[in-house]
Amino acid sequence: MIWMRNENGHLLYDSRIHIVNGFTVWFLKQIGFEWNETDMEYLTGYINYFRSLGYFKV
Repeated sequence: MIWMRNENGHLLYDSRIHIVNGFTVWFLKQIGFEWNETDMEYLTGYINYFRSLGYFKV
C-alpha cells in the first residue's frame, strides 16, 4: 500500500481494499453526529493523554 497526499492535502492510497463509507456517513448524519474540527486544543489533549500513558516520551 502506498500512502501520499494530493496537492489539496487529501489522502490518496493505492490498495486492493476499497473503502466504502457511504452508509456510515449517512447513518451518522441521520442521528445528528458531527465531527469537531481538529484544533490545537484537541491535539494538545491527545498528545498529553498519550504522554500520560508513557507512549510519547517527548
